[in-house]
Amino acid sequence: MAGTRCVPWHSWAEWGFVADAFLRRRLPEKDDEKDDDEEKKKTEKKRRALELVQMWRTRGRVPVAVDAHAQIVELQLMDEEMKKKKKKMMMKKKNNPHDDGDGEDKKKETTTSSQQSESTLRLSYAMTLTRLVNGICDQSQKGKFAVSVQTLATQLDVPRTLVDIRHDSTHNQLPSIQRLRKASEDAIEWLEVKYWERQKQKLERVVEEMRLAIRAMVECEKRQKKNKDGDGDGDD
Repeated sequence: MAGTRCVPWHSWAEWGFVADAFLRRRLPEKDDEKDDDEEKKKTEKKRRALELVQMWRTRGRVPVAVDAHAQIVELQLMDEEMKKKKKKMMMKKKNNPHDDGDGEDKKKETTTSSQQSESTLRLSYAMTLTRLVNGICDQSQKGKFAVSVQTLATQLDVPRTLVDIRHDSTHNQLPSIQRLRKASEDAIEWLEVKYWERQKQKLERVVEEMRLAIRAMVECEKRQKKNKDGDGDGDD
């Protein structure tokens, strides 16, 4: 059929689950205990969504927006785990300010490991955001001559922060973790509007068109049956 596209998800309900897990929800003010429970549920749902995206990757044809969003979410979960570990270490240090020699050696080893983890995280963030910008812009390269990424990004309303991250990661010094975290949030906001919400609207339009087509078909069958019954009565 003309216009048909192959997709890696089993159903649009499966796609909807991933969309719902990735889209950010602003929760109303609650007590800390309930907030923690909600956050745990959201995290578990994100992890399940990441497993589905990984399964889609094995089938191929995963849209750039979905693939990049999943990578960013995965990195953000890793980032949060690192923050919790760092906070736990600081609390432990505060409660135990006096360490012996072995404790000092262990402290240096832990600090080095933490720095290496942050460097790896920075590199992963930078590579993911660079691939996102390149993937989005490459899809719009339709002319005989290549257009600059910056020009295409402007036409596509890609946030300037993402374009700058791509440029600095490729040609200059690797951006700081703070810049990369902010750029990741900008990327998610852009993806929510430009991909997820748009796709949801398209699906809603298709469902509505199908509903109207089915209703028209049912009404047509009713009229045909009524006319046929009327002809039968006339013959008698």
